[in-house]
Amino acid sequence: MCACPRSARPLVVLDAGNPTVRVAPEKPQSGYYVDYSRVLAGTTLATIPILIVFLLLGRQIVAGIMQGAVKG
Repeated sequence: MCACPRSARPLVVLDAGNPTVRVAPEKPQSGYYVDYSRVLAGTTLATIPILIVFLLLGRQIVAGIMQGAVKG
């Protein structure tokens, strides 16, 4: 660990055993064989939270984009 105070440490420490969502589906791949069922399952699980947020907050997101696009 670092010698910095506890408040300055990141809340989540990423290493080889705890990768980001984007890197995790690529871990099961090895050499010449790719287990596509695991890769697609991981990709689906990573996409579900994004879709839920968009479905719940879609109108606010679009309204904010439209409000920022209007000049004047």
